[in-house]
Amino acid sequence: MKLQYQGVNTKYSLGNLEVNFELLGQARKILLQSLLQNPYLSKALYGQVIQFYQQFTPTEDEQANQLVQDTVKYGQNKSAVLLLSNIKDELSQSLSLQSQHSAPSLSSKEVYVHTEAVLLCQYLRRLVERDLPNPKMQKAIEEKLDEICKASQGTEVIAYMMLSQDAVMANDTTPEQYRSIVLPWLLQKCTGNQSSNSPVWKLPCHVLSQLSGSYFTFFKAYIAYLVQWGSVMSLQHDEATKTQFWRHSQDPENPTFSWGRFVQSFKSLMEGPQFLIETVRKLLHNLCHHGNQFDSDTNTDSEPSEGESRNNLKVWTELQQTIQQADS
Repeated sequence: MKLQYQGVNTKYSLGNLEVNFELLGQARKILLQSLLQNPYLSKALYGQVIQFYQQFTPTEDEQANQLVQDTVKYGQNKSAVLLLSNIKDELSQSLSLQSQHSAPSLSSKEVYVHTEAVLLCQYLRRLVERDLPNPKMQKAIEEKLDEICKASQGTEVIAYMMLSQDAVMANDTTPEQYRSIVLPWLLQKCTGNQSSNSPVWKLPCHVLSQLSGSYFTFFKAYIAYLVQWGSVMSLQHDEATKTQFWRHSQDPENPTFSWGRFVQSFKSLMEGPQFLIETVRKLLHNLCHHGNQFDSDTNTDSEPSEGESRNNLKVWTELQQTIQQADS
């Protein structure tokens, strides 16, 4: 079928154009338009492509119109290629890791979270590349994070963004340039008077463990949260079944504070990098022997009673035994 070509800015994609004699007269235009949508074109060459538009448009008005149309259309194509490539790489990496651990394939929720995380990376990249003054860039990033955090699974999206392996950016910009702003924002959300109810601590245990392995300041905040959690666990007795179980004394019905999640939180840390394993092992050893009082950072102003101290030691001892039994 003969290609009805009336200019490259038609419904035909440049990647699907068939070479024929009719297109030879438009070869220079096609070349420039192809370069415009090339995601690997450097900024220097991009400027030269723009200058070349002056050579095949007879008037300034036609030149401006043609340039605007092409840069918008093919700039969108270029952005789409970069975005989809990053999404593909991110999901391929996740699938590869899951395959290594014989885990099930990504659920629709996980695909959504991973995709949104890649989109957030792209957005933050653009802010960094605009080279805004630091206060303005910080404000723009924090406003975007606040907006995302209000959405369903928003906190999880931000967490995966902090863990994603970002590609090389233009102008030698690095992910650390925006992550150095995101990390204090994240820590602010999970510390303070209402820290126990922070959505950050409701993230999956393996995600919190990965964040701890990547950011030491987050690890310190997470450990403080877990130690505080353990300090308010109390041993309950079920007369009907003649069994005992641990419950959060301040919020016993909240599944976020269940004994199972408490154990899994430490187990996930013990599956992390070696420095996490050694630090958590030492922490549990000290807690089993001294309770919360060994660490001044977790001390309260009031001294615990003798009964509270015994209960506090017991919860850490049982936690350590549960983890050791699972590993054996």
